[in-house]
Amino acid sequence: MSGGLPDDLRGRLEDAARGPLHDIEPPRSHQGAAVELIVEPPDAEALGAVVAVLEAARRPAALLGAGTKAWLGNPLRDVRVGVSTLGLAGIDELDEADGVVRAGAGTRLEDLRDQVAAAGWLLPIDPPGRGGTLGGALATALVGPRRLGLGATRDAVLGLDTVLADGALVRCGARVVKNVTGYDMAKLYVGSLGTLGVIERAWLRLCAVPESTRVLHASLDADAAPQALSAARRLTARAVALLGEPLTRAVDGLGDPPRGDRRYRLVVELAGDAPATDRDAAWLSAEVGAEEAPATAIEALRDLQCFAFPIGVRARLHALPSGVPDAVAALERGGARVMVCPEPGSVTAWFEAGLDEGEDPWWLDRVLGVIDEARSVARGEAVVEVLPESARGRRDVFGGSPALSLMRSLKDRFDPNGILNPGRFVGSI
Repeated sequence: MSGGLPDDLRGRLEDAARGPLHDIEPPRSHQGAAVELIVEPPDAEALGAVVAVLEAARRPAALLGAGTKAWLGNPLRDVRVGVSTLGLAGIDELDEADGVVRAGAGTRLEDLRDQVAAAGWLLPIDPPGRGGTLGGALATALVGPRRLGLGATRDAVLGLDTVLADGALVRCGARVVKNVTGYDMAKLYVGSLGTLGVIERAWLRLCAVPESTRVLHASLDADAAPQALSAARRLTARAVALLGEPLTRAVDGLGDPPRGDRRYRLVVELAGDAPATDRDAAWLSAEVGAEEAPATAIEALRDLQCFAFPIGVRARLHALPSGVPDAVAALERGGARVMVCPEPGSVTAWFEAGLDEGEDPWWLDRVLGVIDEARSVARGEAVVEVLPESARGRRDVFGGSPALSLMRSLKDRFDPNGILNPGRFVGSI
């Protein structure tokens, strides 16, 4: 026995992966698990063979990419083996005429964006933060500030190649999706955190590059919510975010506040035909005193969505736009700093603990109570993205779900032995 795993299992994994295994000493901490061995299959067939070996041995696995969104989800259970998708990289086809692309899950998003842009198109996948792979972006389905203009991650997916928990390779959708009766299985895998299948490849729909892009910002007072919502409903609005001003002082790239230091900062990106963006920019200037913002402002917002205090909590709430003001009020009363995207209705909240508070379990109880109150008054959903390390596993970070029984049934159907990322998704399934 070597590395804590039986030698015969290691040999079978090595044969399946058609290459050496990577021992991790000391074991790598990942989502509450201690990963001591990583397998990196080079193609779909090897990936299927590796997963089949793990299924036969009843060995759960952590699915690994670039690791940039490892903070999302509940702790993993009983995992010592990691399966990396980084070997599944590369663009197989980029059709410049039809605006579609097929790429591997391990493809770096920056590389994919650059090659798509060189072909005259825009990649409509815009997760928060930097780095990451296509597979990670699809598995988490996280969206950045351009959700308003680019849509949800699922909207970009035409088809997926996936490996199920028994090692079977399946394909759903294709480069062209027609209206047919039945389930859109590709949408099921997107956002399921790898708990139903391993995304191996994807067909994506691309977007046209806008003729004109402008970024503006404004300083607003306490009645900022209606103004932000009005800005989000302008024809060319692609990203609209409202930030509490104390939060913006810690963000590089936003620049100094225009026309004074008020309670909130409104940041708006407009994209479309030049006459339309000019018209909306003129409206913003007249209505809220908006001025041109630094070109780095949207990247700064994407970075901010992944920011975490050394001792603190970060949560993301989703609600109808009508419920957002009440949620923001509850969060700010509870000491949160907030960033609001009024359409389609999301709020990111940061709570920072002082040195004494960080050791006090009552502080965390109070913060979680504030998040639950905000979710209740907004009649929405909340995900606790970041918790102090000592508190991980203390509660379901997804806060439960009305569809939990359905999700359990799907997990039982797709992965009855709990091989793929066990414990990570809603309800710790």
